[in-house]
Amino acid sequence: MGTHSGHERNGESARGGALQRLERRLAAAWAEQDAYQIEQLAGMIYDRLVRSDPSAAATVLEQNAHRLAVAGKPAEAAELATRLIRHWRELEQRPFYLARLQQMVLEPLQALSGVEAARARTMVLEAVLAWKRASATVDTEEAAPAELAPVQDALVDAYVLCGEWARAQYQVVCRGGPAERDLAFIDEQLGPHLANDVERMLARTRLVLFYVLAGNLKAGRALVEEIQRKHPTAPMTNFVVILMQVLERARNVDSSKRRLLRNFCDDLKRVYHWAFSLDPELDAMLDDVLKAQGL
Repeated sequence: MGTHSGHERNGESARGGALQRLERRLAAAWAEQDAYQIEQLAGMIYDRLVRSDPSAAATVLEQNAHRLAVAGKPAEAAELATRLIRHWRELEQRPFYLARLQQMVLEPLQALSGVEAARARTMVLEAVLAWKRASATVDTEEAAPAELAPVQDALVDAYVLCGEWARAQYQVVCRGGPAERDLAFIDEQLGPHLANDVERMLARTRLVLFYVLAGNLKAGRALVEEIQRKHPTAPMTNFVVILMQVLERARNVDSSKRRLLRNFCDDLKRVYHWAFSLDPELDAMLDDVLKAQGL
């Protein structure tokens, strides 16, 4: 019996010694400001602690992620922060806890400029969104919960800074409005990165079609109204206004009228042939939209 407990104590002592050695190496890495080593060692300490003391293990990730973000090491801070989110979400099964993440990691990352910092923010914000969606039953017909809106806005901003236009646009569609913010995304955030007014006009049209493809006609219609208000004379404004009217009529008509509406859409496409020749993706999207609406 005594021998068995002696073995246990020796095992615990060895584990404690290994942990202390890792902690000393982590302190040395901080003295050297070696961000990669800090991230690796904090992760190793977490792995040693997580089974016996999950709360202490999470604290290691949180404190080192915060210190790395404050020290201007965004990539390594993001790695530890995403592990922390996974820990809270899967092991501790905590309720969504955005305020703490904002204070410890997101705000220090937000203070950093440059593409690397923006990429780090996307990593953390994507993990935050996944956690929020997993912890709440979201009705797909409803707008995103209010708590998600600032996260989605920050993610759109970060994607734009990274040049990830498609991901930014996808997140705008997930956000689902309001229309003023949707149009500001194209005109103010994406606009400076697009070559000219024609590209901006095509981007506005694509966003309307994305909304229709996502099944959110309400947000699509609101965006069309905002485009009409802000850009009444732009060449594609009439196109999106007429198209939205056709799509709304198509919901409540019989098959013969659907054929007439489809013919009308084909004529509309011929009138705006110049736009579709500039953007082949727009042509494919419109076909998908018409099929989805039974036209």
